[in-house]
Amino acid sequence: DVVSERSQTEYRQVTSGVHESAWEIVLRNHKETPVRVGVIETLPGHWKLLNHSHPYRKTDAFTIRFDVEIPSNDTATIQYRVRVGL
Repeated sequence: DVVSERSQTEYRQVTSGVHESAWEIVLRNHKETPVRVGVIETLPGHWKLLNHSHPYRKTDAFTIRFDVEIPSNDTATIQYRVRVGL
């Protein structure tokens, strides 16, 4: 009843060891009640979020978590851009 679709919307090589990418995660709630969804994203290397559509928390050195409320029969879209250095 709750589904997600994750896609990379941009990618850019900044230097030989640094790149930026943008991501979009669409969450769809087909239930008759609102739901709270935790979305966990793993980020490799040395990373920095450049922008984000929803608040997040860092759960460890390589993981962030977005907690998102989705109304009944509705969607929510998480977007973020990250810079990663290897």
